[in-house]
Amino acid sequence: MADATIRFFPVGNGDCTLLWVGETRILVDLSPRILKGDPNYDVDETREALLPLVKRDDGRYVVEAFSLTHPDKDHLLYAEELLHLGAPDDYDPTSEKILVEEIIYVPASFDELDQELSADGEAMQREIDRRLGCDGTAGNLVSALLRAKDVTPGADRTFSVGDFIDSFGASTSDPRLSARVYGPRATPDPQCRNDLSSIMQFRVTPAGSVSPVRIMLGGDAPWEAWEDIHDNEDLEEFTYDLMLAPHHCSWSAFAESSEEEASKKVVEVFKHKQDQAKVVASSLAINIDRTPPSEKAADIYKDIVGQSNFYCTGEYPTEGDLQPIVFEISSDGVLPPETKDREIESAAAATLIRRTPQKYGSSR
Repeated sequence: MADATIRFFPVGNGDCTLLWVGETRILVDLSPRILKGDPNYDVDETREALLPLVKRDDGRYVVEAFSLTHPDKDHLLYAEELLHLGAPDDYDPTSEKILVEEIIYVPASFDELDQELSADGEAMQREIDRRLGCDGTAGNLVSALLRAKDVTPGADRTFSVGDFIDSFGASTSDPRLSARVYGPRATPDPQCRNDLSSIMQFRVTPAGSVSPVRIMLGGDAPWEAWEDIHDNEDLEEFTYDLMLAPHHCSWSAFAESSEEEASKKVVEVFKHKQDQAKVVASSLAINIDRTPPSEKAADIYKDIVGQSNFYCTGEYPTEGDLQPIVFEISSDGVLPPETKDREIESAAAATLIRRTPQKYGSSR
């Protein structure tokens, strides 16, 4: 297996992503994997897919960090069945649950809105509350992503927009891995948890490379968040090699409603990419009869990165035989996944990948 990979699991209109750099593993969101060709959730298949990837030499199943963009069901489901929630001293690997060294979360996405949490959200809130009173060791560590107006919840670590996270978990994490925080954004009047979604630009600097590979994971952040990034951030720093299409390739990343045109500011932000950048839609198969995913949104992403650099978890490699999409991260950038259908294309494309960001003028 490659030394650095990112894996997008086929979970329908949900997110479940595993970033692996050296011995450091970060799970971003958790939704059960869909059985091949079956639209129903399958917890056992999720367990079978995840556990071999996070098993350690001592038999434990461990991720250095679980980064939760927000606690809606499409990003947090069956947490109690798949994660060990409780004191690390009580962890038993025969339970086939994953021990999380560090939870990274957005307090406002749990607390601010007058909306009931799901059972999984409540379970995660209890686990966070337990950790807030602990000692910050492995299995007790919790970090909070805050807006400027937020009160510090007593987490072991706090980060705001513009901050860098340069370590993950309680043990020593791979120094090639870091993350820049881009959200939650300071939405004036958040209406739902999507508005408070975390936005993280993970950076992996492969051996022999000077420039990092940049991976943008923005959960369900809506168009207002991306416009705010356009207006207030340095887009030279924002640039990406791989982006997860927000909100399962929904039109909400581009506009308030499906009747409105795409925001020029959002399109400009997403155009600010590296050569041979790739976009992944973690969604059901894309068609005109169902949204999300939005066919209009998919067309914009394809126009930005090219048809061959757009991937959908609900169609990969075929809609009837779904498999995780796995990208290798190397000094050449993000390499296309190696499948029978793309084997020749991948070999050719890998020689063309460059690390120079493209330039775009203002669309206003």
